[in-house]
Parts: sequence; structure tokens; C-alpha cells
Amino acid sequence: MAANMNSSLVSVSEEEAIQTRYIKQMIIKGFKKFVELTIDFNPQMNILVGENEAGKSTIIDAIRLVLSQPYRNADKSLLFDLFNQEQVSKFEANPTVENLPFIHIEILLALVDKGKDSQLFWGETHCSEFGKGASYGIRFDCSFDKEEGAGLDDEISAGHIPVEYYRLEWKTFADRPYYLVHPPLRFLAVDTALNESSSPFSRYARDLFLSRVLEKKRLRHRHDFRTRMKELVENLDLPDLSETQKFGVNDKRILLENVLSILDGEIALENKGSGTESIVKMELAFSKKEDADVITIEEPETHLSYSNLRKLLKEIQGRNTKSQMIIATHSNMIASRLDVRNVQWISEDKPIVKSLKNINEETAEFFAKVDHSNLLDLLLAEKVILVEGPTEFLLIPKFYKDIYNGTNRTVESDNITVLSCNGISFSHYLRIAETRQKRVAVLTDNDGNAERIKLAKEYNLSHCFTHVFMPDSIEHWTWEKCLFDINEEYFKSTLKIRAGAKYLYHDKDVGAHLGYMLNNKANEALRIVQQNPTLIVPEYVREAIQWLDE
Repeated sequence: MAANMNSSLVSVSEEEAIQTRYIKQMIIKGFKKFVELTIDFNPQMNILVGENEAGKSTIIDAIRLVLSQPYRNADKSLLFDLFNQEQVSKFEANPTVENLPFIHIEILLALVDKGKDSQLFWGETHCSEFGKGASYGIRFDCSFDKEEGAGLDDEISAGHIPVEYYRLEWKTFADRPYYLVHPPLRFLAVDTALNESSSPFSRYARDLFLSRVLEKKRLRHRHDFRTRMKELVENLDLPDLSETQKFGVNDKRILLENVLSILDGEIALENKGSGTESIVKMELAFSKKEDADVITIEEPETHLSYSNLRKLLKEIQGRNTKSQMIIATHSNMIASRLDVRNVQWISEDKPIVKSLKNINEETAEFFAKVDHSNLLDLLLAEKVILVEGPTEFLLIPKFYKDIYNGTNRTVESDNITVLSCNGISFSHYLRIAETRQKRVAVLTDNDGNAERIKLAKEYNLSHCFTHVFMPDSIEHWTWEKCLFDINEEYFKSTLKIRAGAKYLYHDKDVGAHLGYMLNNKANEALRIVQQNPTLIVPEYVREAIQWLDE
């Protein structure tokens, strides 16, 4: 496992040497979730994470909007779903032409191999800070056409957005119109969460058709399909409607992509189960010898069992040197297995995109080996109490409520997440926690080591957002010893000790009651939670909770 994982942790310089066509940067203005956002992409693997509605899907939708042009011939009423609502609210508060919502998206490309059509995308008509001057790229603009909409001032002043008079333009950085006939790279979008039966036609089949079939052949297939459909209708022997009217075919509706589906055996993909549909989509995305340059994958974990998700990750790791991948996910396993340094999380505060690219290799390899790491919970939670094991995990919510007795405050109401390291050293978690400017309190044992207590205090002096808390006395070398000593009367009266039993702990006699407690940690913690006795809360636990509240 370690050897396989090491091979997937590729440095940026190696990636750039491998990839020849990929997305370097994207700027979004006024599209769905974002008033404005700039995101830089790694040449190979990009893992987008964030809370629900943070904007992961918006980023992928923006890429598809520019590269695949799904709305070129769509009814413009759909723009109401694409506008940023903050922009719309601004217009409604002060309805003027200048305040009408708009959408602007730029994609800055790296075209290292400089193919025959590369110069079509080279120019200076962009606002990217990444590459001032000439760069490769495409921009999309959706805005009110003042010339076409002349005379609509009264309607606009009344608060109406005249989307029928909006202009949608795709242009390259060379200021040339961009058409799919000359794509700058091979692009494929995979959305495992979208059930194809819910769409009027298979968006995924359309994307595969565009990415797998050469343009000249696509044109021929479309022409042949249209011609044969007309011939088929003409041969149906439908009755004439009058001397001058008869049934015929609407050319605009005869689109090959509208009827294409994907068959697995003889069964259409949309008629398969959701899990099978997800697996087949991913297999198709990776089955072509001539790989897509850029693949976006939305929620690949959807409908997959644990074992199938592991297989999928192995497949993705095998493609890591062949395509740029941009994956939106809620899965801890995906984020950690595919190298935490590729994680980019969308913070809802501004919003901005934050990266873990500066995490050291040791920590990246640690998380690559851990299935249940709570990585995303650590990144996305408002405030965190990080504990070592299940005992503390069970009791901290009770102690939190006890500290604020007489109020309705709980860890849930105060947006505090309690996470367990599952007995693993918390040092790697702490390195992740240090990248986020939100408070993380670590509760740990001092192991009877005075130097460990001293180092924790020194650490706290030099870190604002992460603090380590442990008992000040080496006599309280573990959580259970501290809790037992300050609540000795309760435990001696409630623990069911067999007469004459010693209950050794690690072959040491620590006393029957404490030994029993140490050998039954989780069960005793669960008993306390269920019976909810009044206990004295360890001072270092109280300090941690109060520090989070500052």
C-alpha cells in the first residue's frame, strides 16, 4: 500500500513536465454561488471540498459552461438560475442598467504542446493576474445588450431583468469567437450524482459523443441522422392535413445528441441501478486510450459501496499522470487517499479557495493510508475539539453541557465538532488544523512526562488558533486516571468490582477500581453518558472548552 501511495504523490514540477494541456486558472464573476472567485488549479489532481452549497458544483459547472457551451442555443429564461443572487438583490434594490446582473468567466489554459489550433487561443483580452500579457485561454460573457435593448429603461427601472436581450459570447483570448469545432483540449464531465433518467436527454452521452468522436465524423453522423429521420417520416404514409399542409420534421429538433444513450449490454444506462450507473460512467471515462486532457468528476462516491469506492480510487490513481482531474467530493477517503496536498477547500467566509499544498510529505502519506481520517470534518468545522479515543469522544459533549449548566448550550448548538483520532497520534491532524484560521483544541494525555507538559505550553504560546490541553500533573497521566481521582467517591460506589480481582493494566497494579475503568474505557464512558451523573469536570477539559469560547 505504501509503495502504491508514494507513486501517486507527484510534485508540481513533475506534474508540469507530464501534462501538456490543462486548466491553470479560472476567474468567475456573477455566476451562481460566486460574486467573484479566482481559483488556481494543479496540473494533475484537484480535489474540491466544502460545505453543502459552498460552490464546488458551481466551479465544475463554470468549467463546463465555457468548454462545452451547453447553453449556446438554450432559452434565455435559464439565466435566472445562473445569475448570482447577490447581484440580483443589488439590482432589485437599485434597478438601473448599470446594476443589471452579468456573468463573466475566464479560463486560463496551459497548451504546452502548441498544436495547430493553439494560436486561436493566444492573446491579451483577459483580466487574469496569473499571466499578465498574452496567454492561452477562453472567456465567456453574458450581459445585457444595450444596443438591442434600447428603449427598455422603464421596464428595467421597474425591476425587470430583460434576459431576452442578453448576449452570450464565447471568445478566445485572441478575441476570436470560440466554437466547439476547434476545442483547445479534450474535455469530459462526469456527474455520478445525476441520474440520467431525470434528464430530457443524456447529458453524459452528449459529452462522451463530443469528446470521443472526431469533429469531421460528428458532422457526418449528424447529417446522416437528420437525413434518415426525414426519410423515415416521409415513408410513414401519414395523411395530408390539407392541399398545402402535411406532417413533416422540425430540423431544429433532429439532434443526434438528443436521442443518444449509453447501453450496457442491451440495457440503457439510465435504466440501471444508481450504483451500477456510477461505476459504468467512471469506466467509460477511463476506458479510452486517447485520454481526455481534463476530466471533471462530481461526487464520485455517490451510490458506491466501500469496496467499489476503493476500486475507483485505484483507477483514478492509475490515470494520475495522464489527465488533469478536478473532483468535487464530500468523501474523507477520496480527499485523503488522493493526496491531501491536492485538496482545495472553498471557504464560505469571503468566499475564497484555500489549499493544503504546503503540507509536508510525511503528513500527506499518513492520510493516504488512513481510511477513516475525519479530514474534511477537521477542515470544514467551525470549531473543533480533537480527542485521542472513543472515551473522550463520548464524554466531551456531556462535560460541555455540564459546564454550561442552566443554559441550552451544547456542542451542537455552538457549532463545535468533536473528532477522534481513533488512538492515532494527533500530530498529523494538528498540521492540518494549523492551515485553517479557526480554533482547534486538542485534548491529550501527558503520559506521565513532564517534558510533554512543558512542550504543550510552549506550543500554545506560539499558536493562536490551535492549542494543546493536558493535565498539569504527571500523576494524572491519562484521561481515566484524572477523571477517577477527582471523582473517586462516585466511581468506587458504582463500579462493579469482583472481590479479590486485581484488574491489572499493562501488567501493573493500579488499584482494582482504576484498573477496571482502564480495561473497560468505552463501556464505562457509555455508562456515564446513559446515567448522566453529576461529575467534576477535569480542569484541563474546562480550560479547553472555555478557550474555544473566547
